[in-house]
Amino acid sequence: MNETIKYVTIMIPTFNQSKYIEQCINSVLEQDYLNIEIIISDDSTNNETTQIVQDKFLVYHNVKYFRNNPPLGRVNNYHTTLYEHASGDYVLNLDGDDWLIDSHYISKAVKILNSDKMIVCVIGNQITFEEKAGKFIDTRLNKFLKPINDGNILFLDYPNKEISINHMTTVYRRIDAMAINFYRMDTRSSDRESLLRLILGKKVGYIDGIAGAWRLHEKNFSLPLDKTERYDDLKFIDSVYHFALNKNIFDKKILYDWYKKMKFLDLYIIFYDSVRYLKFKQFFKFHIIGFKNDKKLFLLLFPRLVKTIFVDHVFRIK
Repeated sequence: MNETIKYVTIMIPTFNQSKYIEQCINSVLEQDYLNIEIIISDDSTNNETTQIVQDKFLVYHNVKYFRNNPPLGRVNNYHTTLYEHASGDYVLNLDGDDWLIDSHYISKAVKILNSDKMIVCVIGNQITFEEKAGKFIDTRLNKFLKPINDGNILFLDYPNKEISINHMTTVYRRIDAMAINFYRMDTRSSDRESLLRLILGKKVGYIDGIAGAWRLHEKNFSLPLDKTERYDDLKFIDSVYHFALNKNIFDKKILYDWYKKMKFLDLYIIFYDSVRYLKFKQFFKFHIIGFKNDKKLFLLLFPRLVKTIFVDHVFRIK
């Protein structure tokens, strides 16, 4: 293979998403970058996705289909597809209910990645499609990013809520991802955990504009029905913190400040949800869980959480 013509794997893990899978796959086939393999890894409990892929997409030489029986589970599906099926130099993961909007996105990302081996990934923006309302919501952040960014600076800035490293719009180097055990945590934020570790000590490319659409619907796996699951998900922050600590890139105090900010950000989202919808039983349940898990940190953060939620948002006192 010509060294400048890199091979790209688009991973499409899917679970009972036959309603959306055609749009997802077609959005990849419409990319103007031709050196792409499409790997569909199907965890479905029915044959609907199988039938659609067999009838409409296996005619394409670059489409590969794997039916997982028994199902692997969301994160294991990511991990297995990356480590056992993907062969591209670069990889993008696109869940079966999402789709790419910019047909030039992969070409743009490859050009950036080819320009410097220190660039470990290229990130873009996603827009939210609210299925129930049938409309798009512009949820873009990343206003201050440059075409090429220092990964360590992005890492430290991440808790400030001005940066979004979207899984479905991140094209990353496969060999670098595999080297750090990508998708290693069976948690809802496995992608965040992996991507935050990936950018440490590296450069990150950025493409302005909208790359793809994340579909918000009733069955999104990333929206747990039981909010206590979301609290349990905070362990991904501990995982990233200890990984960064072992890399010895940052001063320990600076890294611990990052850790506190990350915890505060995610705790705030959980607690604010409880207050906003008057779920006070859930609010105090989280209080007890947090106190048990990390008494010192929780006592440090809780007063700020209460002030931010009740004063700055609920009562709107300036």
